[in-house]
Amino acid sequence: MEPLESFSCAENCRNFRTRCADAQSAWPSGLVQSSYWRILADGIELTVYDTPVTHNGPQSFVVIPFSALEIKAISFSPLWNAEILPESLHINPLLENNTIIFSVPEINNVLIETNGGTMHPLAIFRADDPSKAPDPEDESVLFFEPGIHHIRTLELKSGQTLYLSPGALIVPEQPDKLDTILEERDWAGKTNYQDFIFSNGQKNIHVFGAGMVDLTSLNWHARRSMVFTSCENISISDVIFIGAAHWTLPFFGCKNIYVDKVRMIAYRENSDGIDLVDTQYAVVKNCFLRTGDDAVSLKSMACTSQLETHDILVQRCIVWNDKVRAFGVSGESRSNIYNAVFEDCDVVQSMADWTVEVGALAIYICDAAEVHHITFRDIRIRQESNYAICCMITLDKWSKDRKAGQIHDITFDRISMPENYLIYLSGYSKINCIKKIYFDNIFTLPDLVRQTRSNIYRHLDQATYVKLHEINGEVI
Repeated sequence: MEPLESFSCAENCRNFRTRCADAQSAWPSGLVQSSYWRILADGIELTVYDTPVTHNGPQSFVVIPFSALEIKAISFSPLWNAEILPESLHINPLLENNTIIFSVPEINNVLIETNGGTMHPLAIFRADDPSKAPDPEDESVLFFEPGIHHIRTLELKSGQTLYLSPGALIVPEQPDKLDTILEERDWAGKTNYQDFIFSNGQKNIHVFGAGMVDLTSLNWHARRSMVFTSCENISISDVIFIGAAHWTLPFFGCKNIYVDKVRMIAYRENSDGIDLVDTQYAVVKNCFLRTGDDAVSLKSMACTSQLETHDILVQRCIVWNDKVRAFGVSGESRSNIYNAVFEDCDVVQSMADWTVEVGALAIYICDAAEVHHITFRDIRIRQESNYAICCMITLDKWSKDRKAGQIHDITFDRISMPENYLIYLSGYSKINCIKKIYFDNIFTLPDLVRQTRSNIYRHLDQATYVKLHEINGEVI
């Protein structure tokens, strides 16, 4: 086990921050000590890390103690302005020379942007209460103390607890001929090996602690970071995922899932954040997600005995949407998806612009599922390069079903968006159309101007095979 002190600053900052130019590349490590920031929490200096991201990186981050109150963020570059995000936290910092001073009582995740731009931002993650750490001598506990741990794969069994101490870093050994192959050649021509941390058909598993899991060294698609299949009663909290090579935290055919204060920073294509696939009764909250693909996504792939995704709550999450979608239903949609609520969340940046069906809030299906009774409520979209809202039914190269699906009873309530917002609504046919779409209390930033029916119509970039139902309580 190596000490974390073995990390140094990047030898060439420009080369490090441009690693993301190749969205499939692997590197020996995804972490270096920050060349941009120093952090003091209640007067104690903490290690700040840099890691590559898709736009304007690197992304810097630091883990502060559970009890930390006052933060001093010292920039190595000149500062004339600083914003603490999300704005819904209402934190007004004091700026002295190149130091940002502010208090963070009981706040789990914040982001600092400087000088009116998005270059090398700083994320601050609060660790959980150390008194909750389990007994390392308990036989049911897998305890990783601070330091660098090299492992091949890790399988979790029923009743186990995996604890990653703050300062623990788990990194993978490279797959070889001894590894189990899940798929010899996937759609991208890559070999998929056994997932890094995984569990199949188990229950009552707890994973927590503000340690880090860094898969930047793995080849693209080699392993998914942490995967649960046909499991029940799973809780994940506090863990920091870096540089995912494939999907980061998917759940396939699971029930009773609880995800809290999980943090993800990644840049590679297909590094989806939290995917709930044919999964039921799940809560996702207080997470910070900046990935190379969808952030929080509901899907149905019909790859387990349990079908349909329903009864999902996603709340108080912060997303920086670099490449695809922040919240919603995306792509694979073979069985029905319904009864889901996304609420009280912030999209601090939404920069995805490489195709049509991307943006902050999206329901995009390419199979035969009926997707209905999905609510987006109290969502704040600070910036959007593409569509703030996108609903689309299609059949494309990802489709497994031969007929298109249905979307209905979708509610957008108390959504705030930039003044130049666009909405894209596209059904597949007169039969496979989008219907019963409700817009209520849509506001534009920064002055929170409530959008009238005519305002919303003007911002509809496309509305094909769509039957809007109600705007601000007025039936259409």
